[in-house]
Amino acid sequence: MTSLLSPRPVAVNFHLWPKCNLRCTFCYAGFANARRVLAPEDAERLVRELAAAGTDKITFVGGEPTLHPHLGQLTRVAADLGMTTCIVTNGARLVAVLDAAPGAVHWVGLSVDSGNEQTQAALGRGTGDHVSNSIQIATEIRRRGIRLKLNTVVRDWKTISRSLSHQDGAASRTFGPRAGDPRSKQTGRRND
Repeated sequence: MTSLLSPRPVAVNFHLWPKCNLRCTFCYAGFANARRVLAPEDAERLVRELAAAGTDKITFVGGEPTLHPHLGQLTRVAADLGMTTCIVTNGARLVAVLDAAPGAVHWVGLSVDSGNEQTQAALGRGTGDHVSNSIQIATEIRRRGIRLKLNTVVRDWKTISRSLSHQDGAASRTFGPRAGDPRSKQTGRRND
């Protein structure tokens, strides 16, 4: 049995592609100094080395990872080596990647930051059709039996927390600083 203190990389976020098709105002993935990306054979070798080191899960992120021309092959290699695979995406070319590697993607993190098209556009995520496109993509993800999570940038956690805690019949979650966070005397808690 592996110790919890083992140096093996249990889960890895592989930032394999610096480019993106959107210009989100809050995005941290600027990669202004990225001069190149790994050659396909080097990226595949890295995936194989991570698997050999005992990695359980690999998440492909970017930029926008679906713009990488070999993402389907990399997910196939990782899945064939027994790793759980995930892609965090704005959905740009997701269906093409899924078609290129059927059954090789286990999770998709779909980036959606509002249910309002105008808000999405103002944040730099699309030109007014990101929500409707994301609904179509989410439907396709579920149709294929792939697990789905939404990645959302929370800008006003107090409003969201109040909103969620007042929904009848829904699990409520209170978002905020973690327990013991020196920046606040409040604690985060989860009520299911």
